Amino acid sequence: MFTTLDVSNAIVYSQSFTYFTTPSSQCTDWTTFRALLVGSSYTSLTISGTNDPTGITLTNAVYVNAIAQALRTYSSYGPVSSNSYSWAVGGCGGGPELTATGCICCCNTGYTVRPCIGNYNWGGVNCYTCTAAGQTLTVTIMFRDIPFRSTDKKVPQMKFSTKPYHGVLKAPFTNLKLPSKRLKPNPRNSSRTLYTGSSVLDTIKAEFRNTPNMIHFRFHIIYNEQKKQLIFLLEIQLNYSLPLPSQTPNVTTAIPH
Repeated sequence: MFTTLDVSNAIVYSQSFTYFTTPSSQCTDWTTFRALLVGSSYTSLTISGTNDPTGITLTNAVYVNAIAQALRTYSSYGPVSSNSYSWAVGGCGGGPELTATGCICCCNTGYTVRPCIGNYNWGGVNCYTCTAAGQTLTVTIMFRDIPFRSTDKKVPQMKFSTKPYHGVLKAPFTNLKLPSKRLKPNPRNSSRTLYTGSSVLDTIKAEFRNTPNMIHFRFHIIYNEQKKQLIFLLEIQLNYSLPLPSQTPNVTTAIPH
């Protein structure tokens, strides 16, 4: 019986846009998204959406971090060529645009996100980027390697069902250490304010699904770094031996230091 911890972190912007309609809340959320880009260890950037759910991905970490910085500070960067696309950030209307076409504030075919342009030419994914048909635009910026440690190598006893299930689980994790920062919970997914350093991670309320011999957690935490909030996603998979009826399995951790 063991636990594996895989930390896969993402900052995501995803909004629906309407044909021939000037974005409003989409621009507000773009501003919120940009403010979260305070880190410096981003590994990839993906532009995707209705017309291309997989999207296109930039994997050059130097370029990804420079683009994130340019988006956050509303400054220009690029174009730089990578992954067969020309990536750039620059001002267009009332806010920064992210494009993989190499041309800022241009009407062309490709992948462009400009929610704060102030008119109906808000961009598009895998299509003509002016007066585009209604669609969802998504920008995903990934980063990894948040250090986690467990001092007692245990998580509490939990009862599992042998049938697949989706729901919310509230379970304490004793002495699970995170970086020496203060964590503030996402009200939709976390149960209380979380502290780190000399304190412990008390309780997490997480989405989960469980199938025979496995339970998979997904939960969001807002990481306060340099007094700014940084959202990341944690995934924990618990593999366990199926207990006899009415018994509760003990699940122990194997968290890499």
